[in-house]
Amino acid sequence: MSLRRVVRLKMNFLKGTPGMSFLPTLGAGSSSRTAAAAVLIAVLSGCVVRAQDQPDPKSPAPKAELAKAAAAPPGELDPAMEKIRAGKLEEALELIKTQALKHPDWPPPRVLLARLLFAADQQQMGRRVLEQAAADSPDHPDVFLTLGTVAVADGRLSDAQLNFIKARSLVVGGRFSEELAGKYQRESHEGLAAVAEGREDWKTSQAELLASLELEPKNGAIRQRLARMLFRQEKSDEAFAALEQAVKDAPQLEPAGVSMAWLWNQKGNAKKAEEWFAYAVKAEPQNPRPLLAQAAWLIDQGRSKDAAGSIDAAVKLDPKSREAQQMKGLIEWHARDLAAAEKTLEPVYHAQPANLIVANLFALTLIDQDDPVKRSRGLKIAETVARQNPRSSEALATVGWGCYRVGQVDQAEKILRASVSAARATPDVAYYLARVLVDKSYDQDALKLLESALKLPGAFAHRDDAAALLKTLKK
Repeated sequence: MSLRRVVRLKMNFLKGTPGMSFLPTLGAGSSSRTAAAAVLIAVLSGCVVRAQDQPDPKSPAPKAELAKAAAAPPGELDPAMEKIRAGKLEEALELIKTQALKHPDWPPPRVLLARLLFAADQQQMGRRVLEQAAADSPDHPDVFLTLGTVAVADGRLSDAQLNFIKARSLVVGGRFSEELAGKYQRESHEGLAAVAEGREDWKTSQAELLASLELEPKNGAIRQRLARMLFRQEKSDEAFAALEQAVKDAPQLEPAGVSMAWLWNQKGNAKKAEEWFAYAVKAEPQNPRPLLAQAAWLIDQGRSKDAAGSIDAAVKLDPKSREAQQMKGLIEWHARDLAAAEKTLEPVYHAQPANLIVANLFALTLIDQDDPVKRSRGLKIAETVARQNPRSSEALATVGWGCYRVGQVDQAEKILRASVSAARATPDVAYYLARVLVDKSYDQDALKLLESALKLPGAFAHRDDAAALLKTLKK
């Protein structure tokens, strides 16, 4: 997984790393998928928490990657979402219809139901309901805007293009208010821009984004996308100017200098990225956000010691920032100062127990320690996190590592093989599996894993441990 903007990262400390494609080839169980593999947690003896430790069914459902926010005020569709989680779709639809009577500008009820299903990670059912919506409301733009969004997420760019064009064609004729018609036009342009971007047609994407901005000039997020298209066309000065304007229009966006740093990093120019991070920090000395972004980038570069200075400065500027505390805990975990990491992360975890990133990192911090009580607690937390996030290969890997650390080697092998089979794994996860394979006398498989993992640049908390294990295997 490539580096992302901090606004997208949201402290995604345990993301996948490119170059680990060898992992799925390690023997039995390699064809598993992460979603199915998560079931292992519920059936393997000795690695399962008790029923009373199950997550609260009222906890927020994981968001599907292609989920599009329902056009409804916050809270109004919560009862419908509860029905969806309970598997009562007809009742959910009736609740949506009742609420929709108060909001004639809402999308058709089945479109809203489909979007809620996507948000609840029920993608197959969401697609079925969306096709029903197309049959029921074949002349409503929201149907085709949503179909286009799903098609873009699936990589079906030609289908997406046709749907966005169809949506735009349905806006004419004065059927909708000027405000609503403008919204549909903007979303059509933005969808077509996404199609063009998927095809690496930067000029067409730029043109569609400019058309959207003509309808809503102060939309900072769209201007930020425009900057990316300009950058792709080697127009870095124009890109930066667009980013500066985007922040003026939408101050909640990340600083322009930070965005430029991520763009250069994505292009593979670490030197330029580092220069832009330094510029962003200098340009806003009282703003902790550039420091947080700089620290995240340094960690991704495998420079966690350098990141410590940035995060210390950010904490001084905003001592109450949970994001800064998360980052501080991550740096301490990378430095293998596990006691300090535990102390930093425990209050953050108690404040945000449902936060996947925080809970997973806190679980690892406990699992990595020598105290058996802390290891067991870490495994218990990891199992709960994995149940709450069944599609997270990172959460699944943490359970596997926890099982290994409490002596359940067979269960650890099954879970870790499953966790790496459906997604690119981090070097740390490769190390976890290598440790298990050594205990199972699969030394050659472990050796290959370690050699490949150690060749990768970037963040690797167990790098020294992996190097020592590899040296032992080569003797």
